[in-house]
Amino acid sequence: MRPARRRLSARYCCVLLVACLSGGCGVQAMAEPSLVLFDGRVFTADPARPEAQAIAIEGERIVAVGDDATILALAGSTTRRIDLGGRRVIPGLNDAHAHLSIEPADEVVADPGSPDPDWTGLSAALRRAEAGAARGAWLMATFGTTLFADRAVDRTALDRLWPDHPVLLGSFDGHAAILNSAALRRLGIGEDIADPAGGRFERDAGGRLTGVVREYAL
Repeated sequence: MRPARRRLSARYCCVLLVACLSGGCGVQAMAEPSLVLFDGRVFTADPARPEAQAIAIEGERIVAVGDDATILALAGSTTRRIDLGGRRVIPGLNDAHAHLSIEPADEVVADPGSPDPDWTGLSAALRRAEAGAARGAWLMATFGTTLFADRAVDRTALDRLWPDHPVLLGSFDGHAAILNSAALRRLGIGEDIADPAGGRFERDAGGRLTGVVREYAL
């Protein structure tokens, strides 16, 4: 590096250091925040600065994190202030893998007595469940890897035994299901439905839905 450039770099570093110490790194001129949380123990997930005292929030966005003095200085006359009293704050727990379950009110769940039933055991359990179900009620059950490998268990097999009940068999891992024709109709799934991004409606060689749905097609 040339001497002149080295001197300029040193001066720049000094200016930057003074600015950080006097104003607080990461805190820029901004409109007054709508909310300030102070006197807390804020988890930042930043290895270089794992904990802070205060947070400034505007609307639904965190706009600044730092010590009490720096963040409170941003507050204006309309800013709401909350004293955390030294309590721990975790800015956000955002679940990117949620399992939402919306089940039909008239469902009847079959219990095959095993977490991994074969088709004989599962169909017998569904027949027992059917005996106590109202006409047209949903019949539901969970299957494991044994049934996964049985390609004969599909929409046609379910239709043969339960033409009037919607049937939904869900895989133990939540990534696939098998539905009969009544269930497909009840859910508004027609032969012309397109595969969603990240999901698949399986079809036979003739292009007809087999009733097997995977991933984001569920």
